[in-house]
Amino acid sequence: AGEADVLRCLAPRGLVPARNSVAVTVQLEALARGSIHYDVLCAIAPGGNGDAESVLLLPPTRLSGIQARGEYPALQVVDARLSGVSQEALWRSLQLKQINDELNDVPSAEEKACMSVEGKPPPILHAPATSTFRRFDLVLPPRIQTSAEQRLRLLIRNTSRLPARWTLKYPTESDVQAEPWVDFGPPSDEQVKQASIIDRKIISARPRSGALQQGDEQVIELTMRHFATDAYELPLTLVVECGKRLVLNVKGRTLGPTETHLALPSGGIRLGAAPIGLPTPLRQTLELPNPSAVPVEYEINSAALDAFTSKHLGFEVLSCPEPAGVISPGSCARVPLLFHPLEAREYFISLPLRFGHARGGPCKDTTVLIRANGYDPSDAPVDSTSEAGVMPPCSLLQPSQVGLPVSLSLDTCVFGRLPQHSDGSQFLILSNALDTACKFAWDTAHPLYGSRVAIHPSGGSVPPLGHVCCKVCVRGAGPPEALDLVLGCTLEPLASTAANDFTRTADGTRKLVAERPEQRRERSALTPLAARQSLAPPLSSAAPPRLLLGVRATFLPSATLRSAAFPLAEHFVPRSLPPPEPTQLGRSKPRRSQAGIYGAGVARDAATRRAQRDTAEAVLVELLQDVMRSEEVRRVLQAPPVRIVPWFAQLAFARHGTAPAPVTVRCADATCEVGVLDDAAAAEERKQERAFAAAEAARRTTRRLRDVQSSAELQELAAYVLEGTLFSLVSDASHGELSLLDQTPTAPTAEPGRTRVTKAFVRRGRGLGDTQEW
Repeated sequence: AGEADVLRCLAPRGLVPARNSVAVTVQLEALARGSIHYDVLCAIAPGGNGDAESVLLLPPTRLSGIQARGEYPALQVVDARLSGVSQEALWRSLQLKQINDELNDVPSAEEKACMSVEGKPPPILHAPATSTFRRFDLVLPPRIQTSAEQRLRLLIRNTSRLPARWTLKYPTESDVQAEPWVDFGPPSDEQVKQASIIDRKIISARPRSGALQQGDEQVIELTMRHFATDAYELPLTLVVECGKRLVLNVKGRTLGPTETHLALPSGGIRLGAAPIGLPTPLRQTLELPNPSAVPVEYEINSAALDAFTSKHLGFEVLSCPEPAGVISPGSCARVPLLFHPLEAREYFISLPLRFGHARGGPCKDTTVLIRANGYDPSDAPVDSTSEAGVMPPCSLLQPSQVGLPVSLSLDTCVFGRLPQHSDGSQFLILSNALDTACKFAWDTAHPLYGSRVAIHPSGGSVPPLGHVCCKVCVRGAGPPEALDLVLGCTLEPLASTAANDFTRTADGTRKLVAERPEQRRERSALTPLAARQSLAPPLSSAAPPRLLLGVRATFLPSATLRSAAFPLAEHFVPRSLPPPEPTQLGRSKPRRSQAGIYGAGVARDAATRRAQRDTAEAVLVELLQDVMRSEEVRRVLQAPPVRIVPWFAQLAFARHGTAPAPVTVRCADATCEVGVLDDAAAAEERKQERAFAAAEAARRTTRRLRDVQSSAELQELAAYVLEGTLFSLVSDASHGELSLLDQTPTAPTAEPGRTRVTKAFVRRGRGLGDTQEW
């Protein structure tokens, strides 16, 4: 009886003519998501008999099987782009992971009632109906009044096997057409403000409907304009036909010229996970962005940190060495935090924060919720990215769809855990989608550029429809640290290049031809000044386009990683490490003594000298132990004394090649003799010595070769050479200088009477100090 509501046969009985077939129609209605399997049974009775059901020729047998799957139309947000915001921060502020989980879930009873024809229809007003759907806040970063409009682009994809029709509804729209005589009463202040936002197009969306087949994609663009100083909020209802319904509550804020504001995430800030048992705290960074047009002075209340320390029996689990500072307009303050967990659990703390105008004025109070995890080093760390879901995907939107001429192959370089004092590198590619060249320049003014992170090359030009390979390097110099930063790359599209500036290479690719100095001087002399000024590209008042690259790495001591079976052989750790910093048992921030700057900290200086002396002693002991463990030193100490050979015997052997006649030297008392061995015994002894020396030299060579091959320095050198070779090959291929199709080597040629200048590549240094000269 229950299966009849799902599987129905339109003609369950019938007559099949002799030597013929009959088509039977079966209707399947899926009531839930999942796999469906049915067996169709058929019983045969003689035709033309009225009592055919009582006479069966054969018992019911399986005729066929029906397999199907019940699904709902489902959409997923696969990419999101907003100028000036990194990918990870954008996915967290827009809650895109939670939105995708909700869109992939089974519709609730209220949603099924709204989509059912026989169910209860929704109310006349659209606003009460949205209260039953799940609500998500899409928080846009605040902007100053009269700033450029913000364009948030969401790329949605139909991930189901069914066609999906979707609609985006404003809160003023109604699902049911009401009669003209119906009186809804006066609108509320919230409804009036929402109607004003829609009429003035402060927040708008386009397109607001669409139909997607399986695997199709579509871009939704949300636009916010900053007209007047206020906080705006507009709920948009996303309706998937025969699927999910949810509310996307778009929030934005327009700041006044003198208003102070800090753009803090509403859901709190999660720090990187730290292992328990570290000798020193793990250094973290708390970013405080200042989107306002005035400098902002901030201060973190240290009373909350003191109470948190008292709660953990006086141990500083979390400390802030620099709790106060000033943030310049449009910049971001990097507040250092020291996290030293005691247990493998999650820690919560609410830090009161007060900020205001740096030149005086009223102050504002807010609270920053900080969450951090401590874990056992032998277990896998609890990463913030794994908790938030999968990493944000790489750019799926075309550069033309987001208004950028160049795209990155990676939005975030995740290095994971690295040994302290080691280096790490990754490659990324800048791809140009335009027919014109585009200059790029990485933000070398970042406070951590050069000391913790660097990109090579830091600037250059991407050829038309080409790409450039860049190398991202991180260095773990200093104490344990969780590195999490965002680097910007400024783009500058160049003027369009004429068609005659390109030439065809042997493999058919287009290559840009550089203009010679004499040609440039000739063109400048023939072109008037006014014409040259008219050919110059117009200056734009808008900010240049920028790319954002996230870099994340965690540097931990080698002993901590070794306990977690971390492959330390894959990373180069220098043998001579800098002296450790003195451990401070009290507060992380050193207190200044009353004796002044020059006479302060006598006890601290004594502790520093003691630590330095212990370090020097440990280094000397290690050096002496290395010397005593050497096989050469041990063999010399354990070998018997060498027989003394007279000097004249050595000279004779060096000149004639044969040992001289035995020489006997008598002592003064004529009771002892010192002479040279006979010729046969001396030759046999010399032969044995030469064989022993050859065998010892072979053993030393084999042992030295084995030590060199197993050393970390050789592995690092080999990896460095291979990495540099790969980088050079990719760079040559990017500029069209490496042809994989042309197998015939060609010798360099030069025109008669002209010297050919070939390109030479010189590489100096290693790591972050690489330079190239042409």
